[in-house]
Amino acid sequence: MYVCFMNRILTFLILCVLSFNISAQEIPSSSITIEKGEVDTILLIDSIAVLLEISDSIKDSGDFTKALEVDNQMLILTSKLYGEKHEECIKLLGEISIDYRILAEYDKALALSLECYEMIVNILGKEHTEYPRTLNRLAAVYYLTGNSKKAIELNREALKLDEKIYGKESEEYTNDLGNMAIYYNSIGQLGKALELNLEGVALNEKVFGKNHTEYVTALNNLQMTYHELGNYSKSLDLAEQVLQGRENINGKRHPNYATALNNLAQVWSDLGNDSKAMDLYEQSLDIYRLVYGKEHPRCLMVLSNLAIGYMEAGGNYKKAIESHLESLAIYEKIYSKNHPDYILCLNNLAHAYSDSGNYIKAIELSLQGLDLYSDLYDDQHPKYALSNPKCYFTLKTYI
Repeated sequence: MYVCFMNRILTFLILCVLSFNISAQEIPSSSITIEKGEVDTILLIDSIAVLLEISDSIKDSGDFTKALEVDNQMLILTSKLYGEKHEECIKLLGEISIDYRILAEYDKALALSLECYEMIVNILGKEHTEYPRTLNRLAAVYYLTGNSKKAIELNREALKLDEKIYGKESEEYTNDLGNMAIYYNSIGQLGKALELNLEGVALNEKVFGKNHTEYVTALNNLQMTYHELGNYSKSLDLAEQVLQGRENINGKRHPNYATALNNLAQVWSDLGNDSKAMDLYEQSLDIYRLVYGKEHPRCLMVLSNLAIGYMEAGGNYKKAIESHLESLAIYEKIYSKNHPDYILCLNNLAHAYSDSGNYIKAIELSLQGLDLYSDLYDDQHPKYALSNPKCYFTLKTYI
């Protein structure tokens, strides 16, 4: 009894250290492990359970840097308890890959997702419920690194499996549906994306109700598709609903709230209210920088939107070009030159040079963007058309 009691105290003290922003490297390994053959199973189980609670709480707050540390600690203890090839360790590898993905460390996210996929196929089998989850994780990384077609292929397989295992009125199926809509949206198939999003909103409302994060996420996906379709009045209504939902569920300092601010700002910008849009963009950028730091893709996304706002609101082309150049350098560092976000930033920079009167530079950058887009899309894709330098000749006279 005394030993068990002391072990639980030790667990509590270890987890207190973890919860006060002490990195994994600062915690002596001897304080959380026992020599081989003397592992206290109760201590390990208690430690893992409390770490799981801490991890979930940290993720709810949006701090995935700290969540990654805790998840790695949990993996160490779980491996000690069950062995590295146990189902629980495989699940944790999947969670850690998600942490890396959210932190925009895509190389690590992809490597872990592929490792997890191989372990599930070879150890658990494709009939296991974890198999659709590993397909989803891989699809998300491929999408974020510019391979939407691969993402659709993987997500389609997961969608069919989750419908078979859980049915359509399940969180697993509705998540797959929302992801599929995002991927179709990214390749310009907006009609298909709209169809999937409308189905997703209806299912999420039925399964979870309107005061649930999954329903708000489905509304957000639908809002983005209406925005892409140019239905700004519908998009505005949905964006305001999403913002209120994020505030109610996550609070005003959460990344989800920042995303909702950014999406609402984009609608106001397209409706011509640039001052309203700029204010919302700045609020969004402040939250993202606080949570992720300055070099996260979400920060760059808002920075790019701000650059466009500088031009549209006051014709500040110098400030806009500076912002685009800063974003472009970081995009190249994080991704590569053939990533859609890099190309989009390049295209935005071309527009900034064009509007400032530097047409030669605009054509040069537009041609670069066109070449890069041609490797990703066919010539019917909207982004390919928008990057075509011929559009400049219809608007400007060049010397």
